[in-house]
Amino acid sequence: MTPAERKILRRALDMLVVGDGGEALPQRLRPVADEVHANARNWMNESTVRGFGIGKRTVAGETQDELCIKVYVSSKEAGRKLDNPAPRRIDVPDVGVVSIDVVQIGEPVLQGLGSLRRPVGIGAGIGLADPNFGTGSLFGYGLDPTAAGGLVGLSCAHVIAANGPGAVGDPVLQPSAEYGGRQSANLVGYVHRVAPVQWSRDGYPNLVDTASYVPVPGGDVPIDPTLGPLGALGDPLAHLQDRMSVAIFGAASGFRSGVILDVDARMGFNYAGRRAGFRGLVMCTAMSTRGDSGALVVSVRSRRPVGMLMGGSRGGPGSVATSLFMRLSNVLVSLGVRDLARPTD
Repeated sequence: MTPAERKILRRALDMLVVGDGGEALPQRLRPVADEVHANARNWMNESTVRGFGIGKRTVAGETQDELCIKVYVSSKEAGRKLDNPAPRRIDVPDVGVVSIDVVQIGEPVLQGLGSLRRPVGIGAGIGLADPNFGTGSLFGYGLDPTAAGGLVGLSCAHVIAANGPGAVGDPVLQPSAEYGGRQSANLVGYVHRVAPVQWSRDGYPNLVDTASYVPVPGGDVPIDPTLGPLGALGDPLAHLQDRMSVAIFGAASGFRSGVILDVDARMGFNYAGRRAGFRGLVMCTAMSTRGDSGALVVSVRSRRPVGMLMGGSRGGPGSVATSLFMRLSNVLVSLGVRDLARPTD
């Protein structure tokens, strides 16, 4: 898929999903974007639809050459059972006829394990002092001039910030309380920043689910900011493309790789009864499980950091199991982190 082809399909997806709220839509298209969105609302809001994206059509597990807008569903039902099934094609103004490919992925879930690790480095299982919020992974460390010592640990907000509304100053444990961690013995830091999450019944207004914490001062808890043999940070977004091999360093899965399926995924997640929609996610073949949320994602070829693992879908009969990660630049900007920590920092 060429950049020009993806740009055209992204424009069509913006018009369908967000109407005239599409940030990249030309002004001349905004009067018709709302109408396009309204006409598609019924089938886009069917109960099984979980998200959208862009990619090549798949037939019986085989990738075809036809470029499509992807509709990700938790389960497929015969068309006669749905009041408003997704069309196979749709005519979008200024774009033309666009093909639709419905892909069954199962239910997307957040993947928020846990042995004692000292020093505390990438892939360590971390969490809150409250065992109700489970465990996720430490992405690694970043440089934040507003934090005491200038260094912060990074992970998902649903891991260390109580699904988003966690308070600055909340204690972070390693291992987490879920795995026997106690604040008196296993405190590794305090929540520093939390990227706000917008709750909504539909739409995809959010870019990230992420938070940072300041390590315990005084060096009482040894940390390891080393990212290993990884490439320079540079501009990771330029290297994200379909069929690219990526890998995570997760608390549950360790080092495990997958292949990118969609670099423009939009997905809704359930946060203990509340829904939050996210855009700009990257979907790949399954490489994660529960406990990997927050994990560092890298390019297998260049070892360049490209993202933070957020969640995935379990798949099942007739479904494609997937993993989903947030773009690294969005994570860093949302937390005010200017770069990743290096061994010399």
